[in-house]
Amino acid sequence: MKEFNLKNLFYSDYSYILGILTLSLSIFKLGGYSLSIANFLILYLFFLYLNKTSKIIAITYFTFILYFVIIAVFFIENLDFLEFIKSFSLTSVMLLVFITSLFNPIFTPKFNINKIISVVGLLIVLFEIVQICEYFFLGSSNTWFIFDGLSISTATDISRFQAVNFLSFMRPISFYHEPSYLGIVLLILLICANELKINKIFIFIYFLGIILSFSTTALIFLVTYFFLKNISRVKNILWIFLLILIILLLKVDNETLDNIFRFSEILNTGTSGNERLIGPYDYLVNEIFIKKHYFGIPLGQSDLIFNNSFYLLFLYFGILTPFIFLIFIVFVIFKFKSDSSKYLIAFFSLLFLNGAIFTLESALILYCLNYTFVSKKLSLKL
Repeated sequence: MKEFNLKNLFYSDYSYILGILTLSLSIFKLGGYSLSIANFLILYLFFLYLNKTSKIIAITYFTFILYFVIIAVFFIENLDFLEFIKSFSLTSVMLLVFITSLFNPIFTPKFNINKIISVVGLLIVLFEIVQICEYFFLGSSNTWFIFDGLSISTATDISRFQAVNFLSFMRPISFYHEPSYLGIVLLILLICANELKINKIFIFIYFLGIILSFSTTALIFLVTYFFLKNISRVKNILWIFLLILIILLLKVDNETLDNIFRFSEILNTGTSGNERLIGPYDYLVNEIFIKKHYFGIPLGQSDLIFNNSFYLLFLYFGILTPFIFLIFIVFVIFKFKSDSSKYLIAFFSLLFLNGAIFTLESALILYCLNYTFVSKKLSLKL
């Protein structure tokens, strides 16, 4: 009876709706670490999965764990042990939930992924619109900071969210701590909703939310997703020609496209695009090749706060990173077949956030992603 009640509390539509909406909000802090609802949901899955791992999952999981420990031993003299333990613990939990859910999400009538995605996406975008309307009509920004007591955001002024190429527009953050994070969360929700064939109205709502976030990363991955999804459909060639015609008629030049996608921002020092894509490159090259840490450094030992999980993986796995990516991509292609490219777009979009791939909050998003694609695959077999 207790197990049943616990499952109703930690594995239900309402708990996951609340968990995704509060990814950037902490309930309380423990040892300097902010604990969110997502942390408890993933910890529950972690302990649930401890008894549900197959031999191949166990071998894969403990291979990574052993690798992290071996690298830490090689750096033992200069190791910040406390930081390593914190990062190692979080990564261990995240990895088990991610790997196991790729094979075996927990299916139950109490967990409706369609409902979760629909409700969460609607609430996120509605709050975006509220923020935009507040600033446009009232000239105030209270809704951006309404969760300041709980949020992990470090912003203290609305100018932090000013769109680079549209200075009069303040990018909404909805329930989250930054516009880019908002954009990626909506992108993954959109991909899940589209794959599950949720009502097209919700797809449009997510699309609107991504546009309003002005997230370059989310926009690029969104365009890539729809291109790959529709490339095999002959009728969509007409839409491509129509889009090209509209661009020619409107005479959209490079400056206009740059205002939309903010490509030039990537080269400007201090901008989020530059810090996410260009900034960590020199540090990474120095650590891996100049200092000859060819197989990476221990978890939690970086002197630089990475705004890009893609680079962070290279920092922790060194020259082995391309091989790990290759094995993962081959596995996804083998498992999801024609849907693999769409899954990979969602997964890799998350890598372009600041260290997000190693957090328990990220694990919650990835669990929903895995649940979506595994359940779709199973439904096609029936």
